Amino acid sequence: MRTRGRARRKLLLFAPILLASDCEVGSIQTECDEEGEYALTLEGVGWADHTDLWLHYRIFQGTDEFIEASGSTPIAGDTFSQEFGCVLTANETYTLAVYLDRNTDGVCDDNGNDDAWLIDLGAANRDLTELISPGTSTNAEACDLF
Repeated sequence: MRTRGRARRKLLLFAPILLASDCEVGSIQTECDEEGEYALTLEGVGWADHTDLWLHYRIFQGTDEFIEASGSTPIAGDTFSQEFGCVLTANETYTLAVYLDRNTDGVCDDNGNDDAWLIDLGAANRDLTELISPGTSTNAEACDLF
């Protein structure tokens, strides 16, 4: 898959994520430098039964295959929060693909071994916080995006 770069950003905070942008690995941006850019925060609740597993995600603009941002979070407790700074552009639509690597093989398996979701984030018009909770659902289309 191809990645699309973003305008140069002021890096204000470091976190254990990988952004598919022109920012350095492990960095996020907490303030957007350009008008019409918005941040995305993923918040998780109800993950206590999934500790020591990894949650992986990718953010796509519209229906293209350009990865706007991607990351992975180790599940260490019941809750988590992951910020992707300034990855959303005003009036563009976005989709979030997520999978929980239950069998720890590093691959999204659409045969029921892993849980996977596709979440329509809609059109960006402000900073967005998306709540992610565990579920038993496998979406082959979501797995195909990893």
